[in-house]
Amino acid sequence: MKKTALILIAALFSTVVGTQVVSLASANPYSPPPFFPPEPNTDPPIITVQSPHNITYHVNDIPLNFTITQPDSWNQVYIHEVSYQLDSKTNTMWKMMPIQPPTQPTTQQFLMLYGLSMGGHTLQINVTAYSIYDPVQSVDWHLTSEYWMNAIRTISFTVDAGPYPSPSPSPQETEPEPFPTWILAPVVSLAIVGIGLVIYFRKRSSSG
Repeated sequence: MKKTALILIAALFSTVVGTQVVSLASANPYSPPPFFPPEPNTDPPIITVQSPHNITYHVNDIPLNFTITQPDSWNQVYIHEVSYQLDSKTNTMWKMMPIQPPTQPTTQQFLMLYGLSMGGHTLQINVTAYSIYDPVQSVDWHLTSEYWMNAIRTISFTVDAGPYPSPSPSPQETEPEPFPTWILAPVVSLAIVGIGLVIYFRKRSSSG
């Protein structure tokens, strides 16, 4: 009898505790913090060009200077590649997996465009980025996807350097022009004739 009573008390206790656990689980279901957003971020990076401008340059070497700014809305968004296209030639500046924002919200890019030819030029800056998101929010597993986006800035400018002027010599480097020799012969002849006339008139006056 005592054994049967203990079994009934244990069964009743298990039922009550189990019911309380189920009630707590239903009231506060476990949901881990989302590591990836459920929707992709579609805001492209912002390209700000400091040089060149849409003007005419009178030099053949022009700096290429621009910044890449990550929007404040970025979450799990990465810059994948930065490149520029001058006229018809594409050059990759860097291609990597940068640090996730907001550790590096702005990236500065600088290089020189040497030996540009005369005439009009078209410069196109391209920045490729991708956003990681989780379309299926699950407690046990995640199915992530990538959304790719491009940002493009185009600048047109003209190079009109013109011919380089020859440097003028400094005063120290200028040599004096030689005295013209064609003047010496008439001067010497006149001097001889003058001396001869003086001697002639002196002799004539002394003899008279």
